[in-house]
Amino acid sequence: MGKKFTLNKDELALLETPLAQLPKELRSLAFAVQDKIHNHNYELNKEFVSSAPLRPSVISDYMPGGAGTALMSQGDGKMYDSKSAYRKSLKEKGFVEVGTSKQEAPKDRGDYCVKDALKQSIQQHLG
Repeated sequence: MGKKFTLNKDELALLETPLAQLPKELRSLAFAVQDKIHNHNYELNKEFVSSAPLRPSVISDYMPGGAGTALMSQGDGKMYDSKSAYRKSLKEKGFVEVGTSKQEAPKDRGDYCVKDALKQSIQQHLG
C-alpha cells in the first residue's frame, strides 16, 4: 500500500492546537507538519490525479524566519514580524504604503485612435 506514515507526539500536538494559540515560532512548524501529511496523501493517490492537487492557500500575517524577514518601520524605527502591525505603525505616522492599492480601469478615450494621431503628428512635423 505504500510507505508507513507516522507523526510523533510533538507533531500531533501542533496539529491539535489552534494556530492562533501557537507561539509565532511554532506556526511554521505546524505548516510543515500539514505539508508532510499533504505530501503523503498525494503520494498515495498520485496515480488517480493528473497533476498536483489544488489546496487552499493561506496568506499569513506573520513573517517567519527571524531577523532576515522582519521589517523595520520607517515611521518609528521598530522591527516588525507582523504585516498588519507594520502597516499600522506606518499609518499612525502618516506614511502611505505604495503598491497595495487597486489600479483603476483605463478611462474611455472615445474614438481616439493612436494610429491616426501618429499619422497626424508625423505630417505636422515632416510636412
